[in-house]
Amino acid sequence: MNDGPSSWFSWRLANSTGEGMHSIHAALSAALHTNTQIITAAHQTDQSGNYVRTAGERDIITTAGFVRCFVEFESFLEAAFAHYAMGGASTAGWTPTRYVDPPNVDHAHSMFVGFQKFMDWSTPDRVWKLAGWYFEQGEPFSTPLASAHQDILDMKTVRNGCSHVSRTTGPAMDALFQRWTGKAQASVTAYQILTAISSTASSSFLQKSEQVLLSVCAQVANKT
Repeated sequence: MNDGPSSWFSWRLANSTGEGMHSIHAALSAALHTNTQIITAAHQTDQSGNYVRTAGERDIITTAGFVRCFVEFESFLEAAFAHYAMGGASTAGWTPTRYVDPPNVDHAHSMFVGFQKFMDWSTPDRVWKLAGWYFEQGEPFSTPLASAHQDILDMKTVRNGCSHVSRTTGPAMDALFQRWTGKAQASVTAYQILTAISSTASSSFLQKSEQVLLSVCAQVANKT
């Protein structure tokens, strides 16, 4: 399958500073757009209104696509962190007041990890805390992550549900489905949540997730 201009890791993190924030943001936007096209194509119907693909195929493509969106988002955050830690500017020419001055991008990534095995870019609280250590007032990360905090946590719940089912993921998925749709249902699947329409809006959970990710990343990239 041709995924267009982006792949799972469409740009190398080690080269993110050289590419500049324009390229980092453009790659993220292209990746999410391509992903949306693939999921939309998986839900095409024939002249009789029947889905062309089977229910199982639609489930696999949609859940895998959602995981990809989240991976791309995490990769964007890491690349943007490295970019700004190295003194890079936003697309608008804004630069952060830094509390760090790594000698190169590889050293910057090592600093993010510290004594951990890896940096968890999927948890907004951890990213927010790291931003506060590295940049004045944690910007440009603190404000957009704070405004999207619950949305990102909800997305992480679904991402975990796409990856595995456990004693904790099941109840969390059921609770999220009820909060999103206003309807109680047991043993909800990730696909059911992703395609469910909100009780307060006309968008699906998947559509809302893409909007939130694009908004957060745009605020990080285009800081003025």
